[in-house]
Amino acid sequence: MVLGGGILLYMGFFSKLFSSKPDIQPLRTGKDRPAHTENWAPYRRTVDDATAQSIIVDLGLTEIAPVKERPFCLRIDVIMHSPDEHGMISSEEFEVLSAMDDAFESGLAVHGVTYAGRISGNGKIAVYLYASEPAGIEQSLTAVMAQFPQYKYEHIIDREDGWNSYFHLLYPEPIELRTLHNSLVIDNLQKHGDKLEKARLVEHWVYFSTESDRNKFLESIKGQGFKTENGKVPNTDKPFQLKLAREDKVDHDSVDTYILDLWQKARDVGGEYDGWETFIVKE
Repeated sequence: MVLGGGILLYMGFFSKLFSSKPDIQPLRTGKDRPAHTENWAPYRRTVDDATAQSIIVDLGLTEIAPVKERPFCLRIDVIMHSPDEHGMISSEEFEVLSAMDDAFESGLAVHGVTYAGRISGNGKIAVYLYASEPAGIEQSLTAVMAQFPQYKYEHIIDREDGWNSYFHLLYPEPIELRTLHNSLVIDNLQKHGDKLEKARLVEHWVYFSTESDRNKFLESIKGQGFKTENGKVPNTDKPFQLKLAREDKVDHDSVDTYILDLWQKARDVGGEYDGWETFIVKE
């Protein structure tokens, strides 16, 4: 959709907005693997206010997880040789660790594993895969790591019928998911040559179960300069719509500041912050 010579970007439903991105793969099917649309997303997390982690996770697995035919979680821990100053994968080591990552999936494919994600940090990589049964996995993993004899590794296999590692370690918390969505939209703006520091109209949509909840939210943002417009969407559990509009910058810090504030205020009254729209500004 193009309006006023600009490209309109919408940050609502994640998979719809980025369905053309190369890291979102087509439907994967096969004799021994569950079908789903891969949707890989990278993000960062800080643990205990100190330790940084870089996480990449297949968000698309939420379509099918937990998979009852894949109740065993295989975690592979690999010690990096030359992490960067933050304990993350360095450019020096990126190529070989990427090759190792690919080797895990291909070398363990005979066991029908599903690759769920990876956590990097503190000089270590933890890879998470789900398998139907543990038999033979250790031997296959040994064969894979024989291709990388310079690396030390450990592995553990636990039964996780509920896919706890996926949902509680890999998958973003709600606020992390919102920040991730923001970052992907901003990256998309930058690819189109946007001047992120230029203020422009940014519109937001928020939904509520009751008119009273909407009024409470409006009271919480009073004085922040938003133009508001009420609406109603029938046949939904949150039919009371609110559209907000204000001139704002769209750099990472600015976006996270005002959008996370709106997101939290909406949650505080039982509402749902749905997304935002803006136009590309090149001058």
